[in-house]
Amino acid sequence: MSLHKIVVVGDDSVGKTSLLYALNGADFPDNPHLIFDNISKQIIVNSNKLEILFWDSVGHEDYDRLRPLLYPDSSLVLICYALNNHNSLTNVIIKWLPEIRIHIPDTPVILVGTKQDMETNSFDISQEQLVNIFQMRIQTIKVSALMKFNIKQLIQLIGITILKDKKPKGCI
Repeated sequence: MSLHKIVVVGDDSVGKTSLLYALNGADFPDNPHLIFDNISKQIIVNSNKLEILFWDSVGHEDYDRLRPLLYPDSSLVLICYALNNHNSLTNVIIKWLPEIRIHIPDTPVILVGTKQDMETNSFDISQEQLVNIFQMRIQTIKVSALMKFNIKQLIQLIGITILKDKKPKGCI
């Protein structure tokens, strides 16, 4: 079984920690603003057993100099934005993707739209943003940690993306 480190990044309050609870099969947290302890999860994708180690991160700009210390040896990065916060998607393009490409340029990325349950306030990705994402060959998915919507699909997408990349990396 191969071990794969996944770092989860995005603006504050986009639901990164809540997403990690959902990926771990836990209930939606009472206080999702606390940083999540790293979790290990075994998944099976196409008959391949993978050990996934999820690393939470702090999106606040005060941590911009420390956060890159999480990146080495990452097999995959989940960049999160909130479907009810257009600025968080803009920051994917102007902050998060450039930060990831500077520090770990060859690491695959999945763009995760969180808070799908707040559909009345959701928005679509603009054509220009879609072109940028397409050119970078980034997978995208919309989820709801609260409703567990698309969580199993995200786990499968994580596994498939890691298997496609086929570069197990050490952790810690």
